[in-house]
Amino acid sequence: MRENILAILILLLLISGVYFLAPLIYNQLGLEDPDEIVTVTVELENRCLFDDEVFVVKTLKTGRTFRFSNGKAIIRVPRKTQIMLAVSREYPDFAYSDIPQKIDDKIPMKMIADCTTSPRLKSTMDALKNQFN
Repeated sequence: MRENILAILILLLLISGVYFLAPLIYNQLGLEDPDEIVTVTVELENRCLFDDEVFVVKTLKTGRTFRFSNGKAIIRVPRKTQIMLAVSREYPDFAYSDIPQKIDDKIPMKMIADCTTSPRLKSTMDALKNQFN
């Protein structure tokens, strides 16, 4: 009985050590912790006839949205988050479809709102051009 309790305590100690030392291990190996909360600056290049307030940055997994202020949105999300440009809920009659992007906390990200061509259609056409050139 005493050996079982000792084994459980040692196991708990090892698990808690790994949990608390994981960020240090990631740093030593040159890896990034995917669950680390990072701050990302997203710049909006608005090529639409609408005001910047129509657009928001939306996280794919959680659906959280972040507003732009003076053409920039500063968001704090886990490192593995994917984001996309979306329309604020305040404008339900307007739809905009964007391509999800992985965040980059090293440099400011730029998202382009182009209402003349769908980003998905543009991406498909670019892929076809690259395939046949």
